[in-house]
Amino acid sequence: MTAPDLTDDPQLVGGYHLIASRSRITFTARSIWGLLPVRGHFAEVTGTGELSADGRVSGALRIEVAWLRTGMGRRDEHLRSADFFDAQRFRHIDVAVTGLRREAPQRNAMHLSLRVKDVVNDLSVPVDVSVSPPDTVQISTAVTIDRTRFGVPYNRFGFVVNEVDLTADLSFRRTPR
Repeated sequence: MTAPDLTDDPQLVGGYHLIASRSRITFTARSIWGLLPVRGHFAEVTGTGELSADGRVSGALRIEVAWLRTGMGRRDEHLRSADFFDAQRFRHIDVAVTGLRREAPQRNAMHLSLRVKDVVNDLSVPVDVSVSPPDTVQISTAVTIDRTRFGVPYNRFGFVVNEVDLTADLSFRRTPR
């Protein structure tokens, strides 16, 4: 479904909430000078969305940094430490969705602000949108970001590559009226 298709359907107008059990945010970074992939996910995410009658799309996600998981406890603790996310001071990563539009046939872009620690950057990310009638919207994206632009510069001995691949598969259900 393209952005105009989504925003032109009056049946879809309204508020939405994230279905956490059907949603996932994952990341892949490279360590050991880019040779070793480090994969993980954020196990605790909440969110809302809104599709207005005039076609505007907005929303918010809150990602709990303390629930970052890579499958290795010591590495998870280090990622939550002041070297990386500083989870004691900055408990959340916040995403504010400011719009959705078609950029080319069958290609949508979601415009958002991503806040990691106290650093905010605006991004435009490619998204796939699908609807499961009558009340569920699925949004998927894959994007590569430079973590140093978000206040996560740690790189002892050059072990950690700056680029991080993020994927999000998010399911939203319309909030009952």
